[in-house]
Amino acid sequence: MTRERKKGQLTLAGTDPMTFVEMDASTGEPWPPEQEAIADAVSSAVKTYLKSAETLATGKYAHFRAQIPEYLSNPGQVLILMCSNGVVIRYERKSGADRKLAIAALPKNFAEVAALLSQNLIHVESPGVPVPPNENFGVEFKLALSSPTQQTTRDLMATRIWFHVKPGAVIPPEIPGPKPYCLLSVRNELVLEIHGELVSEPGSTKPNQPFVTRSPMRLMAGWDCIEVFPGLNPTMWDQRFAALWAENDILSAVLIAHSQDAQLTTLDPRASARRQYAELLRAFKALLDANPDRDQALHSARHEHLACAGE
Repeated sequence: MTRERKKGQLTLAGTDPMTFVEMDASTGEPWPPEQEAIADAVSSAVKTYLKSAETLATGKYAHFRAQIPEYLSNPGQVLILMCSNGVVIRYERKSGADRKLAIAALPKNFAEVAALLSQNLIHVESPGVPVPPNENFGVEFKLALSSPTQQTTRDLMATRIWFHVKPGAVIPPEIPGPKPYCLLSVRNELVLEIHGELVSEPGSTKPNQPFVTRSPMRLMAGWDCIEVFPGLNPTMWDQRFAALWAENDILSAVLIAHSQDAQLTTLDPRASARRQYAELLRAFKALLDANPDRDQALHSARHEHLACAGE
């Protein structure tokens, strides 16, 4: 496939999906043959990878849907950037009916491109740049304690959060078939886990009650996953194996989710029952919200039945 170069501006702002505005309507020179080869291989493999993942999430592994990352179970926009020394892919959650896959070239190394596409949330360490280049890298995170009765708020801590990646000294040999060597695969998902104790009132004989809270959170960015693949060998992106890559990634995500649930279950033996009742309540609420007029009609019918019974 012969591609024509188009110049434009890529906008990455907050949690909004990425946008591309074409700045020059005239077409440029076609890509060199080696760049065409890697572009064709990567785009074809990623398309098959995402299509296979979505099919598995709605079919064979539909019972694991809650544990499968959303960028795989319901893909949205995807941007593939070919760098001077690798490939960086940005996956987004689906917004509306849009589902686009774009591929572009940027003459920078993958460390710079990873920082760009992640909106300064991923830093790949290098000998010349061991730490982020500026103090505003990442996003500010604060933990505060609020008292509803006294109507006061007190900051407990404040820091900046980003994902720090240290490349390995040895890169595995390139063998066709397995998924290309992935230096990093970072999901925009954190879990805040707090351990504490509920202290009994003075004079009470009740022991203090330990507790653990886990709160999932997303950082203020529009991407769902960033992946970095060093190297530009098109033979490693064999479309025939992309479905297998998708299945392996889905099973890995499910295994990690189940391992985390198992750890929490040891702390709360009733965790499984709580989740089951919570799911029932969510499903019941969804039914009511789906047809509020039906709920009102049922209430009215019940009141009329009670009135007739009283007569």
